[in-house]
Amino acid sequence: MARHAINQMSLDCTHRRVVVTGMGVISPSGHDLAHLWENVRGGISAAAPIGRFDASKLPVKVGAEVKGFDIARYANAKKFKHYELTVQYGVAAASLAVKDSGIEIAKLKPDRTSVVEGTTISGAVCVINLRDSYHASDTHSYRALHPYDVVGGYCGEGSSTISLHLGIHGNAITYCSGCASGNDAIGYAAHLIRSDDSDVAVAGGSEEMIELMHMSFCRVRAMSELGGDPARAMRPFDKSRDGFVLGEGAAFLVLEELSHALGRGARIYAEIAGHGRSSEAYHPTDPHPEGFGYRWGLHQCPRLGDALE
Repeated sequence: MARHAINQMSLDCTHRRVVVTGMGVISPSGHDLAHLWENVRGGISAAAPIGRFDASKLPVKVGAEVKGFDIARYANAKKFKHYELTVQYGVAAASLAVKDSGIEIAKLKPDRTSVVEGTTISGAVCVINLRDSYHASDTHSYRALHPYDVVGGYCGEGSSTISLHLGIHGNAITYCSGCASGNDAIGYAAHLIRSDDSDVAVAGGSEEMIELMHMSFCRVRAMSELGGDPARAMRPFDKSRDGFVLGEGAAFLVLEELSHALGRGARIYAEIAGHGRSSEAYHPTDPHPEGFGYRWGLHQCPRLGDALE
């Protein structure tokens, strides 16, 4: 929604309104908004033969990897060298979103700013490494483990690390709800602002592509096996679609209460009209053929439901 349109809207409403004032992204198609948008508009696929691990014996040899990423461009490289890529991507994307918003975190009320992150596998890599380090030790001693492993082995690591890096003192929450994790993180962050728990929230999702996850999706035959032409593998609206392409990266938004954003002259990208959550309790991966979950979700955000109708 254009900024001039929002300026004309009445601020006298029952619920506090939430707007997007910053965006940041680390993706296979670009490490910033400009390059991502250029590649999306040009229809350029980031799918390519996997280079991070040996996929030669797997039925799916294609993935969308983030290439050329260097955490030193966004944070202290020495400090972050032990962090898994999921966390590194999240810190980088959240930092870019804050920079894009023009907001100064240090000048905000410490307890009125939050971080909400969504992820599926954050912490899993560290747990795997922890196990491997232990078993690789000749003595099987606890000294074979790195002190950082106690921090990196839990799924809330991402939000707490982003909070620490940006100096945010309010909520630091991680959502883990499968493919909906990032969406749920943004929805919950908007709820924090609407309920007057926060004025500003940095929210989004981050994921890293790991071999074990790739193998698991191979096992359930959820991914495209069109390896001969990686650029055509991801074709969601094609009648010959045969699955998705596993990728990685992070995207974060800066959300603000409307009057807070207008008060500092922020650029406003959009307003979040609503967010709905549901579980169809139907199947581990397949949606209900009648689309019950989507309808239930719309009932939770009537403004969005009315707009779509």
